[in-house]
Amino acid sequence: ALRNADKLAMAGRMAASIAHEINNPLEAITNLLFLLEHEELPDNARYYLTLAQHELTRVSHIASQTLGFFRSAPGSSATPLSEIVDSAISLNVGRLSTTNVIFEKRYDSVAPLYCNQGELRQVIVNLVANALDAMPTGGRLLIRIHRATDLVSGAPGVRLVVADTGSGMSKRTQRALFEPFY
Repeated sequence: ALRNADKLAMAGRMAASIAHEINNPLEAITNLLFLLEHEELPDNARYYLTLAQHELTRVSHIASQTLGFFRSAPGSSATPLSEIVDSAISLNVGRLSTTNVIFEKRYDSVAPLYCNQGELRQVIVNLVANALDAMPTGGRLLIRIHRATDLVSGAPGVRLVVADTGSGMSKRTQRALFEPFY
């Protein structure tokens, strides 16, 4: 268990380092596209420039979110769950737009959640990515946030549902589910 925890910590540090290194060339490309935007260009070139800027913004957002996973404060803070979910979804927006997956979100108004944002965001990113992997030919993905009550204590709470119409997990996958890097 300690070795696995060390592997996960090392992978987290490596991902943060890679995201940081990616930011440097992204800034240079952003500046070059900004300069190009102020040049006389044919309509088709301006169209491609706009697409390039849009995709660059998306890549920059992904790199920032990746850094955010590991730069989050070590403690917990009160945050609207909808903000965490939306930032996690934004990392998969490219895949969502190129699949036949119908995406639906239903957020009830709930109190802010006291949590470690980075860790919870990472869990949601993984759930959404796994759902998309399980629906290669299309399907339906639903994310829902609503009030809930603990059945044992009666304490009020929040429930987050990530549901899909994918193929599900094989028995082999279920057995190895909690192994690092599986």
